[in-house]
Amino acid sequence: VLSSVTRRNFDEKGKIKPRSEMKPGQPLHATLAVYAQTAKAVAAEQQVPFIDLYTISVEHHNQMGPEASAAYNFKETDTTHFSQKGASAIAALIIDELGKPVPESGSFLK
Repeated sequence: VLSSVTRRNFDEKGKIKPRSEMKPGQPLHATLAVYAQTAKAVAAEQQVPFIDLYTISVEHHNQMGPEASAAYNFKETDTTHFSQKGASAIAALIIDELGKPVPESGSFLK
């Protein structure tokens, strides 16, 4: 089970601003961190591997910052969907993580 990636909304310090900091009634106020925790619980309940792509993607975007992260936007103001560059980068993050919960899968990943 994979959690979703973060949305690429940055605060004034150049760090990802979680939706939980947004006020109810604002557009898209649902928090993806809660969805990630729920995905983790489902994986545990089903006894299957879990990859916390939400946390991994937050760390990734915090390291690169808002300017570099903007190259991942499908459209200039779209901080949810990915350009080809963004999709490739996230796919690489996933591939890096896939071998951790299931080490025997490593030989199948490129």
